[in-house]
Amino acid sequence: MGQCPGCREWNTFVEEPVAGKSDKRLTKGIIKEAGTGVKPVLLSEISVESEERFSTGMGELDRVLGGGIVPGSLTLV
Repeated sequence: MGQCPGCREWNTFVEEPVAGKSDKRLTKGIIKEAGTGVKPVLLSEISVESEERFSTGMGELDRVLGGGIVPGSLTLV
């Protein structure tokens, strides 16, 4: 986008860095730090939580889904 939608001038955009927090979050094996991107973590550092799953009634589909459907999740088939 080279033209400002407000003043209709060309090449007036300026990059402004966003100041981020220094929080760390562990999400599916990746530590996210604000402003630094993502870092890989060891498998031993990932917490394994057992999710309640509902059976679909189809054995093979349950096997592929890891034991059934997790409530609140979305699965595209």
